[in-house]
Parts: sequence; structure tokens; C-alpha cells
Amino acid sequence: MKVGIIGAMEQEVALLRSQMNELTTLQLGGCEAVAVGKPLITSDWPYLRELFRGGAIFAPNTGEGLRDAVLAMGQRHAELAREVVAFRGDSRREWDARMRQLEDRVAAALEIARRRA
Repeated sequence: MKVGIIGAMEQEVALLRSQMNELTTLQLGGCEAVAVGKPLITSDWPYLRELFRGGAIFAPNTGEGLRDAVLAMGQRHAELAREVVAFRGDSRREWDARMRQLEDRVAAALEIARRRA
């Protein structure tokens, strides 16, 4: 079985620069970690707290904040690994439900258009 770099890691560390705009930033490193079920350390931004609802440690963008987050990851790795897998499953179920709603709306709109034609 082929294992990618992220899949072979124990956890992900993905921090953002403080001057970045959180409304226009997509945290792909964190998303990739969740996709392969790895806990992560990320910047302590409200947007990221909302996005990563399990399996994450949120660190201030300081040397001390990162040090404390790395130490916490070492102590809580097993717990966070379980959390991120549960979060990934919940997120997939939420996405699937939203996709079904969208598909139903598109099908209904197409049916209306077909009837009018």
C-alpha cells in the first residue's frame, strides 16, 4: 500500500502568519491532516477553531505558544488522534447530507424547467 507523506506522519503542524486575513485563507495543511486522520497544531484563530472542531491544538503564534502546543500534543496525542477521526467522520456525514440537499434542489429545478419547456 502506498502511503503519502502526511499519512506517514504522526501529526501535522500548520501555522498561519499573523498578518494574513483569516477570511481569505484556507488552511490546507490542516484539512489534509484531518483527511488522513492526523491530529494537528494550528494557529489560534476563531475561524480555525470553528473549522477544526476536533483533534486540534490551537497555538498562539509565538515561540512559547508553539512550544506549549508541541508539549501538549505529546501528552494528548492518542486522545487527539481519536478526536480527529471522529471529527472527520462527522464532517463527511455533514457534507454528504448537504450534497444530497443540493442534488435534490437541482433535480427539482431541472424538473420545473423541463415542465416549462
